Amino acid sequence: NKPISNPVSFPLPTELQATGIRVFSWEQALQTVEEELKTALEKEFPAKDQFEAKINAEFNAGFVLVIDSAKENELLQWETILPENAMTKTVVIIRNAPAEKPVRLLEKVQGKNVRLNRTVLLQENSNVFFATLFDFQEHALVGLQNILQNDAKLHAANAWMKGELVRSRITNIL
Repeated sequence: NKPISNPVSFPLPTELQATGIRVFSWEQALQTVEEELKTALEKEFPAKDQFEAKINAEFNAGFVLVIDSAKENELLQWETILPENAMTKTVVIIRNAPAEKPVRLLEKVQGKNVRLNRTVLLQENSNVFFATLFDFQEHALVGLQNILQNDAKLHAANAWMKGELVRSRITNIL
């Protein structure tokens, strides 16, 4: 439970709180949703290269979102503006999204010289539509991990805009 070393100023997507999504800094998440956060991080695949390993070990920006449920046909959307040259780690935990009431998410991620690892944990029987628009300037290293627990379903779409050199890896863990 060590705090982030050399934290970078980073705007949390607090506009989501009006929709019932809980938004935490890493320090808050470690105190509030420690067990679920531990589950998500323990189920991640090991880093595939030195870049992912460095981000996971030394991230200095990020947040944790906890989605308990969503209103029917509601699109939950937010914008994440990553600090330049920061190493960012985000986690999205989706607790209750039954098939008849799926959670629909849209995230726009922007930044310059981005290093980002994002983990999404779908708990049992969750049904989620998650679209992400990545709009980068210059370079980006992105690792996406989706962890689906028993009978969870994820419909994911990623769009990549701009960027001189973008490297990404997507891992789905069933």
